[in-house]
Amino acid sequence: MTKIFLVRHGQASASFSEESDPGLSQKGINQARSLDEFFKRQLPLQIYSSPLKRALDTAAQALGNKRNIIIEKKISEIPSDDQSMEDRGKWLGEVISRNWDEQPDKLKNWRENIISFINSLNEDTVIFTHFMVINTVVGFINNSTLLVSCRPDNCSITVLEKTGEILQLISRPEEAETKIN
Repeated sequence: MTKIFLVRHGQASASFSEESDPGLSQKGINQARSLDEFFKRQLPLQIYSSPLKRALDTAAQALGNKRNIIIEKKISEIPSDDQSMEDRGKWLGEVISRNWDEQPDKLKNWRENIISFINSLNEDTVIFTHFMVINTVVGFINNSTLLVSCRPDNCSITVLEKTGEILQLISRPEEAETKIN
């Protein structure tokens, strides 16, 4: 049995529609540091992070900069690089209002890459990632066609278990009314 912990990054210093790759706010740094004790009890873990600053900063703060963090592009934020900063918020609202079968191939491929990566894990692992990535995994496990099936709070932990080819949701993330950033 493999345990997989999905951690949403700490509060970002800017929103999704304000900056493409913000770091953490001071609150986000504090949130990330609060994860330290939890992960000390889980060691040893393979550690992956999205390449985006807010996820990398969360990993570094949560683990005290002491561990080898593997950067993995497949667990990066929903691809929006073809959208201007001004249009990103509106675009995301439109995207999440549609089911997966109504999405463009680019987003379907993004989803498939996430699920393929998660299914490839065979060691206890922590993944520092994003709101939409966590939703993609939770939705897949629950056979949901919705893009948003939970609202993971900043630095919340979603716990999965993988036994052979079976992926199970053990605990959902702590949810909050939070901006997607």
